[in-house]
Amino acid sequence: MKKYLLVLAAAALFCTACEDNTSNATLTLALGGGPNPSSVNAVEGETRVGIGDKVNGYYQLYWTPGDKVLCNGEISHDAIISNKRAAVAGFNFANTPSAPYSIIFPAVEGVASKGANCYPVQFLAEQKYTEGTFDRDAAVMYRYTSKRSSTLKHLTGTIRMPISGEVTISNIVITSPSKPISGIFDLNCETGELTAHEGSVSNQTEIVFENGLQLKADKATPIYFTVPIGIYGKLDVVINTTDNQVMNFFITCDESKPIRAGIVRQLGDIQFRNTSK
Repeated sequence: MKKYLLVLAAAALFCTACEDNTSNATLTLALGGGPNPSSVNAVEGETRVGIGDKVNGYYQLYWTPGDKVLCNGEISHDAIISNKRAAVAGFNFANTPSAPYSIIFPAVEGVASKGANCYPVQFLAEQKYTEGTFDRDAAVMYRYTSKRSSTLKHLTGTIRMPISGEVTISNIVITSPSKPISGIFDLNCETGELTAHEGSVSNQTEIVFENGLQLKADKATPIYFTVPIGIYGKLDVVINTTDNQVMNFFITCDESKPIRAGIVRQLGDIQFRNTSK
């Protein structure tokens, strides 16, 4: 069976004084059909899509075993990751995809497409805290291309919140007063336009901690979360602790400080303060 190789790159994360950009560290895909993946030198056991080390000012993004992509409405088999670079993976399909390719990561299963080049994407309502990075499924990316070599586009920006204190966080709730930030959206891969999937979206996303997160008084712990790109005016943040303390504040996301694709926006150090008194 003839194999087709499609090489894609996803932007990584770059740093400035106030923002870290998710710029060009690459995620590479080989798309093929049949029982065996297209040829990449593959090995199991890398670390999933998330923030890796900085290289030339950019945080790297990596694949992990179990990753799948959606291509032209068909979900791939699990990623087979290059043993030379964790940004490179092969994806196999029951049927070889044909160009042009509408590619989405991570793949959303069980939701019907809305027509040609229009497929579902999911922004998480619950983002699991992961030390030093964001939730494994929170980096939503896509591409519409006829080329075998291309770059995935980010649909989210990332916010890095460094928090210190003498409390244990139970959860953090982020609310957009203006429009939805989680749930199922329909993405037109050709135009990049997002449309909320009726009855399946919310104006909130929550960062959850499996066993709570004990903060340090003398050193801020960075917490990452993603938000769909756009202008929100502000995002309201509520930090809840295991002993029922609450801290409220907001993050400005207006025209001057929008959530930008592939950008890690770094907030200044936040000292936990109980605002519920």
